[in-house]
Amino acid sequence: PPAGITIIERALATDWAKRHSTDGLLSEPWIITHVIHNGQTDVNEVVTRLHNYAFLPIIMRAVGELMLDAMQSEKLHTIGEMFRSIDLRGDGEVDCHELIAVAAHRREDIKDTWGRLGFEGGVKPHDFVLANVFAPCMLSERMIEEVFYTVDENNSGEISAAELLFTMQSINPKLEVQ
Repeated sequence: PPAGITIIERALATDWAKRHSTDGLLSEPWIITHVIHNGQTDVNEVVTRLHNYAFLPIIMRAVGELMLDAMQSEKLHTIGEMFRSIDLRGDGEVDCHELIAVAAHRREDIKDTWGRLGFEGGVKPHDFVLANVFAPCMLSERMIEEVFYTVDENNSGEISAAELLFTMQSINPKLEVQ
C-alpha cells in the first residue's frame, strides 16, 4: 500500500526534519488500521477494561491474581496477542501515548486510567492480563471453581473469613481487616 511505503520512507529518512517522531508514526491512520485492527483487537474494550481495573478495590485485584493462576493458556495467549497488537513500539509495555494512538476518541478515559493506576511508564503484560481477567469472554466457571477450592483450604465446601483473609494477604500483604 502506498501509505505504508510512505510511512516507512518517513521513518527511515536521513533528514531529521522529514523523519516522523515515534508519536507521529503511532498516530498514522495506516498504522492504526493495518497494525492494530488486523490483530482484531477491540480497543474500546481494552480501554474499558483498563479503566474498570483502575477502579477495582485492592481485594478484587487479589482475586484477579487467583483468577490469573486459574486461566487456561489459550486465554492467556489471546490476551497476550491483544497486548502485542497495542504495544506499537514493541518494548514490552503499553504506554498512554500508544493507547491514545489507537483509541484517540477515549483520550480522557485513558489519561484518567493512567492517573488512577499510577503508571509511570506503561502497562506491563501482567497488569494488562489482570485488567482483562474479569471480562465475560475470559471468565469461566472452571476458573471460579478453581479459585474457590484454592481459598477453601480445609475443603469444607465453605470459605471462612479467616481463609479468605489468609489467601488475600498471601497475595497482597497490604490487605488489612477493617
